[in-house]
This record gives sequence, C-alpha cells and structure tokens, in this order.
Amino acid sequence: MDANEESRYTFDEGEQGQPAYLFVREGEVLYVSVVDSELSGASGNANYQQVSCAWRAFREATAEYLKALRRELDQEVPGFAPTWFERYASAA
Repeated sequence: MDANEESRYTFDEGEQGQPAYLFVREGEVLYVSVVDSELSGASGNANYQQVSCAWRAFREATAEYLKALRRELDQEVPGFAPTWFERYASAA
C-alpha cells in the first residue's frame, strides 16, 4: 500500500469464523472496515465501517509494533526473529 496512494487490501485469514479486514488507502487517509470473510463465512461488523486514520500514523504505529515484536522474539527465542521476519514480515 506504500507504493500507491490509492489502494485496497483485504486481510482474510479464514480461520475459526473470523471476519476479514479491509484497508483502503486514499492519499493520506486510511479507512479500515471489518467485512464479511469470503473464506470462513464470518460476518463483518456494520458498526466498524470506513473508520479513518492518517496513513502516516498507521505506518508509524505498524513500524513501532514490528520493532517491539522483534525485541520480544529476540528476548524469548534468541536467533528466531531474523528467520521469522524474512519469511512473514518482509512486506510490512
């Protein structure tokens, strides 16, 4: 979503009846909605639709979360973080 100021991404893990999350970037604004899951069949949340935040604030919060996660992994499972981040967090 960094590459395009107008973009959409749906996170749908399809597990245990969880809904999906729709992220829509429109310039410097990000809208987040909890939507029906196409994989699990779970319903979205009509009260959580197009909740907005600043794109930059979202990216900063995401980066801080990943830093904290890496520190936690380094502490709890030394040597594991590089492998996990290479495999799962490289797009973040």
